[in-house]
Amino acid sequence: MNNYEGVFIVQARLDKDAQEKLIEEIKGVIAKNKGEVIDVQSWGKRKFTYLIKKQAEGFYYLVNFKLVPALVKKIENNFKLNDLILRVLIVRKGSEGGKMANLNKVLLMGNLTRDPELRYAPNGTAVTTFTLAMSRIFNTATGEKKEDACFVRVVCWAKLAQICSEYLFKGRPVFVEGRLQSRSWQAADGTKRNTLEVIAQNVQFLGKGKTQGQSEKVQAEPSSEEFTNGESGIEDFSLGAKQDEEVPF
Repeated sequence: MNNYEGVFIVQARLDKDAQEKLIEEIKGVIAKNKGEVIDVQSWGKRKFTYLIKKQAEGFYYLVNFKLVPALVKKIENNFKLNDLILRVLIVRKGSEGGKMANLNKVLLMGNLTRDPELRYAPNGTAVTTFTLAMSRIFNTATGEKKEDACFVRVVCWAKLAQICSEYLFKGRPVFVEGRLQSRSWQAADGTKRNTLEVIAQNVQFLGKGKTQGQSEKVQAEPSSEEFTNGESGIEDFSLGAKQDEEVPF
């Protein structure tokens, strides 16, 4: 078995007894899958930087446990079905030799700078790319209010790519959960280029979809939907000359 730690965010409306009951349920799921809970730490109530399942705050718990690697995804999906758990993240801890654990996790919320582009890999797998714009407003040392923007390229694969290509459009806000990936390629002028992008694993549509010029299916979509990339380990392929563009618009 390997060592893991799980961060659980639970509903803020739960009182102490309800929280303790939920933690016992979490420990029971781990034990049922032949795992071993080492300890549980309470981090208290914290406010979110963005809404999670329409909630603005929640209680944080860190659970350290041992489990067979093949069962980690199974119990993680089990926890995600519990309405009292707003979010769960399970990562493998470092070995006893002192090697630190690795974590490649990205959470972004912003607006598309242009319509998404759908293409297909040589093996026929759909791939959609779009750029997210995220801004922040801050005050300088002199008290002047300024706005700073950041642009990030997002790549979606397979079924997730097709759904994003159909429902997303320039200006629509989305929440993206994924991982960072670095790539390099040779530009048309012979120079080597590098890029860092986000490979989307979950995409949640925010705001409202287009209400004109769309099919009935699009008009009937809810204001917020979450879609998951069920593909993993899909081979990389060149995203083409458009990667040479340095301006996100």
